[in-house]
Amino acid sequence: GDGRCVSSGRKYNSTVYDAFFEKKFNQNVSLVCDPYTDPSCQPYPFGSIGPTTVCGVIYDNPPQRMSYKLSNYPDKNTALKDGAYVTHDKPCGVCSTLQDLAVY
Repeated sequence: GDGRCVSSGRKYNSTVYDAFFEKKFNQNVSLVCDPYTDPSCQPYPFGSIGPTTVCGVIYDNPPQRMSYKLSNYPDKNTALKDGAYVTHDKPCGVCSTLQDLAVY
């Protein structure tokens, strides 16, 4: 593959994977191109991208942690200061939902 939808490289245990599947992704995102056949297609609708960009999960109601949004952050420290949970050290893409990460 070309790395557009790859594993985060992080290993989670089965409890975490099960929890990922229960979460509700709370953003409207659509992909109007095919990143595998169109090199100009950019499947990263969650904010700016730079060399140290990380993908973070922001829960709508942090105590419950059931629904969430994704956001790109310039680096891990910025994400953590914003209260985000960093899921991987690359930009959030259309295949960065918690359900997708559990599958990869």
